[in-house]
Amino acid sequence: MLKYKVGLGYENFATEDGSYKEIPVVYFPLFAKRSAKEISKLKEEQRMKEENENQINNIYYEIVKAKARGIGKENKSYMRLKPSG
Repeated sequence: MLKYKVGLGYENFATEDGSYKEIPVVYFPLFAKRSAKEISKLKEEQRMKEENENQINNIYYEIVKAKARGIGKENKSYMRLKPSG
C-alpha cells in the first residue's frame, strides 16, 4: 500500500432518502508528470537534504487527485474524485 500510496478511510455519501451514510473506502491516487523545471528544482533540494530511508522518491510525478471507491460488493457503487472534476 505504501509503494502505490493507496489508502483506506471513510467517506459520507448521500442516500436516496436524503440522509448520509458513512462508507468504508479505498483511496487510489491519480498522478501527473512534473515539468522538467520542477524536477530539476526538486533534485537540487533533495541533494541538500539528508536522505530518509522510509521516504518515497516522488520527484517525477505528483498526486493531483484521489479516487475514493467503496469497499465490498454492496458499496462498490459509491465513489468520488477528490478534488472533484
